[in-house]
Amino acid sequence: AAPFISKKLIQYHGISNPSPGFVQRVTQAFISGTFVSGGVTFGNFKYGNLKAVAAAITLDPESLSPVVDEDPASGNIREPLLKVIQFMRSL
Repeated sequence: AAPFISKKLIQYHGISNPSPGFVQRVTQAFISGTFVSGGVTFGNFKYGNLKAVAAAITLDPESLSPVVDEDPASGNIREPLLKVIQFMRSL
């Protein structure tokens, strides 16, 4: 259940096709209830802590890397396509 929830939360935050490593890191934060970045600990060590999961999603190197944004295989292709389809339907 944790990988499914983690992947859905990542997709909700804008990455349509997250890498398996990204999903694994967020899943680990979900299971352990904690995430450490730059010496700061997020969460309270309880399973499913959303503060730790949100920190894992936003502070993950894959989320912060501008190089990943240029890679068409990294995701975010679905949202622009949906905008075009929505625009075409409104005509």
